[in-house]
Amino acid sequence: MKLIAFTFILFVCFISLGQDVGSQSENCKKYKYLYSEYFKQGMYEDSRNFWLQSHQWCGGTDSLESRFFQNGIKIYGQLYRQSADEIRKQEIVDTLYWVYEQGSTIDKSNSWRLDYANFLVKTGCENFSKIDSLYTIIDSIAGNSEPEYIKTYYKHMVLNKYNKAEQENKSEMLDQIINEYFKLYFYTLLSEQENVKANDTSKVAEIRATQDYMNKYFIRLIPSIDHMNNIMLFQFDSMSNVFEIRQSQVNNRIFLMTEKNALKTDAYKKYVYESLQLSPTAEGYFSAGMMEFESGKYEESIEAFKRAIEIDSNKVNDDKYLYHLSKAQFHSGQYTEAFSNAAKVSGEFKGKAYKIQGDCVAQKASKCGDSSFERDANYWLANDYYLKAAQQGENVNTKTYLDKAPSKEECFNNSVQNDQLINCKCWNESTKVRF
Repeated sequence: MKLIAFTFILFVCFISLGQDVGSQSENCKKYKYLYSEYFKQGMYEDSRNFWLQSHQWCGGTDSLESRFFQNGIKIYGQLYRQSADEIRKQEIVDTLYWVYEQGSTIDKSNSWRLDYANFLVKTGCENFSKIDSLYTIIDSIAGNSEPEYIKTYYKHMVLNKYNKAEQENKSEMLDQIINEYFKLYFYTLLSEQENVKANDTSKVAEIRATQDYMNKYFIRLIPSIDHMNNIMLFQFDSMSNVFEIRQSQVNNRIFLMTEKNALKTDAYKKYVYESLQLSPTAEGYFSAGMMEFESGKYEESIEAFKRAIEIDSNKVNDDKYLYHLSKAQFHSGQYTEAFSNAAKVSGEFKGKAYKIQGDCVAQKASKCGDSSFERDANYWLANDYYLKAAQQGENVNTKTYLDKAPSKEECFNNSVQNDQLINCKCWNESTKVRF
């Protein structure tokens, strides 16, 4: 800023000497050419000097076009990135404020306003009312807003306005952020829909990254499961009537409630069955199964998980569905069925499935075998599955059920030796004697 003031003084002196000034003057053309050429060569300090002189010799802000100020942003941006001195960097930031302000009188585009707003947020400006006023344009362009603008505006709402609000104002500010979240997320869905149609995979990925960012902070901001339930019930009727958008809204809200562990709420149930009404997808039935399981309705959850498996055409989530099906069957006392389905699980759920198999064996131990010794031998097999679960990384006690297995004395009385294989008839598997 000091350099701008100094150059302005020189400019006044030149004017008094009758120098040629104006957008068509030779000096204007000369300095514009010089700042451009030096910028191309990476000589940003010289480019800056000539840019400032261009501003003055061309007659000031009102005589210049928007591209001139866009170039000024580029020049000072490069100087900022090159500087290691914090004081110098702050001076550059101050000058960039001036460039944006000057450019705002010429460039009335949405992108200039929103670039300015993003710049203020990223440089820690605390003039929140100024930032808010710049971002109001987002509501006018809605789905045409770039995801970076929406992401940075939401960041401003959370990290600036909410985190820095006085304690007595936080509740009111939270309500504002919640309302802004649903509105902004809707804009991202509009944009996503258009870019999917245009097959712009890069833009779609950027939009979804913005959605993930917004979701992360939204989940953190909601203080309780009850609060989440009330919000989602209140927001239900505000969803779009356009099928694709409504479906995305429903799925996202189910995700938010799942992450908040709000599976037993009225809102969760309402959205899950809305999802199934819109489109009977495998994930929809899986969500229904999870909801019924958390409510202790194991038979209903079993039917939902079975339906998810039936219509999962690509089979990508079969392991997840099978694991939760076996878990529900175990809780409903269907131990043979639970064991069988758990045996089909692979991948990341394999360890958890092994544990279920071990628990199933243990639950049926008293009814599997012709003698007390044979029945108790099932506990060795149950422990085998706990050992397998531990090998898969599950945090289980590797001695589970061994206290119920036959003792050394019982083995001796039954003429059974250590390490001998014993067949467990109910499961058609063998286990090794150990004492």
